[in-house]
Amino acid sequence: MLRIYSFLLLLFVSHIFCGSAGVKNGTISGSVREGVGKPLGGVTVFAVFQGQPQIIRQAISDANGAYVLNNLRVGKYALGFQKYGYETISAEETSNSTEGSKLGPTNLKAYVESGGHFVMGPVTLKSLGAFGTTRYSIRILDSLTGETVPEATVTIGVHQAYQMGDGTYAVDVPTEPGEASKPLEVSVFAPGFKDTKTQLLPAPGGILEQVLQVEPEVSEIDGFINLGGLPSANLFSQATILVDGLPKESLNAQTDDSGYFRITVPASTPVRLRSFHINIFMRGFFPIRIPNVVAPVAGSTTISYTPSLTPQTVAVVGQVNTLMGGTGRPSASNQAVIVELGVTAPIQAGTFVFPSVPVEFPLTLKVFLINENAELSSAETGFTAAMNGTGSFSLPTLITQP
Repeated sequence: MLRIYSFLLLLFVSHIFCGSAGVKNGTISGSVREGVGKPLGGVTVFAVFQGQPQIIRQAISDANGAYVLNNLRVGKYALGFQKYGYETISAEETSNSTEGSKLGPTNLKAYVESGGHFVMGPVTLKSLGAFGTTRYSIRILDSLTGETVPEATVTIGVHQAYQMGDGTYAVDVPTEPGEASKPLEVSVFAPGFKDTKTQLLPAPGGILEQVLQVEPEVSEIDGFINLGGLPSANLFSQATILVDGLPKESLNAQTDDSGYFRITVPASTPVRLRSFHINIFMRGFFPIRIPNVVAPVAGSTTISYTPSLTPQTVAVVGQVNTLMGGTGRPSASNQAVIVELGVTAPIQAGTFVFPSVPVEFPLTLKVFLINENAELSSAETGFTAAMNGTGSFSLPTLITQP
């Protein structure tokens, strides 16, 4: 009885794998390559029997791109090809091909005859492009000061970067096949800075290093400057204000002749106090430095004291004659005036002296003299005092007009 069962089982197996008695299984072989014609290994090749019962065989292409599908029963087969990173050719698409009953590499169908060996022509798979992990390494800098920003939250796509120190944030982001040409949004959020967004293309299998600048929120600092013993001087509107570590154009400095000034600086934050050294320059005065002025978190702050500019000065000496060549009549009306400074000096015997005049600054001199006819005469000239090593600066003789 056992021999009868064994014989029947052998007949059943032979019917499935060999078809009818005397019919032998066959093979399909071929090769796979990339778009540039290079052999492509590691491709899974499927052969799907186009009949009943459904039979699927598969093989993997070797380093030379070659594959062999063995033990195939007689009949039609649709072939499919699949490898990660390449466009898939599905057996279902091959089966539904509109190319009719044509066999071979044009529609990837094959017919296996009894004991036959069907050779499929070379099949080319199209690469989907680079893929793999991109290491994003992004350094965040203050766009005004150039300082690093250590308290930022940085995200690349849906991935949050972690802080590496020195203002650098890093994260590994996977790039799937076909996505290398799709940029990812990079978002930077940091207290005291404007939200910043940009887009970066991935670099699959590599490291993408990038420096991003973020714009700080700003506040204002204002104050007054005393013009060092020249309270009437209408000169301060021409002062230059600089702040250590900040571009001049970012300050939006405003000044007026009263000695008032206002500048714009990056604001402090709850976790970072910002202090600045303010430098004020003006021709004819020694520069001054106002150190460690703390910027407010928002709005403005006023410097609590009034610094003084100390003028660089020289004595200015001049002579005045009337049109008739004399020095005029003695009078309290005989005066010399420096208009911009608002200072006067008496004219005595045709001579006047200003003991302390700022140097290197264009000024206007007006003189008034009572002439020999008891009439008020005047003259005007412009000058710029300068240090010449003598301690005084002499003006050309002025001739008054009636």
